[in-house]
Amino acid sequence: MKETKERKWWNIFKASKYIEENYIADKEKIIAKYNGKGFRDAAIVSDTVYRFDGKYLNMKIKIDEGPKYYFRNILGWKCKIYR
Repeated sequence: MKETKERKWWNIFKASKYIEENYIADKEKIIAKYNGKGFRDAAIVSDTVYRFDGKYLNMKIKIDEGPKYYFRNILGWKCKIYR
C-alpha cells in the first residue's frame, strides 16, 4: 500500500495525502498477494476509512481468507503419449 499515500522527498517528516484511486488498486493487490500464497478464495469482506482524532486517517480492511490450497508435485500418473 505504498502508492496509496503521496509523499514528497524533501518533506519526510510531514504526514502524507490519501489518494482514493490508489487505495482501490492496492486492495486488488492485497487479494492478488493472498491468491499467490494459496488462499484462492480470499475476498475483502469490508473496508472502512475514517478520521481518528481529527488529524489521523485510519483504514480497516476485513479479509476472509477461505481455505488454503496446497499444490504438490503434479506428475503424469498413468498417462501415455500417443503419436
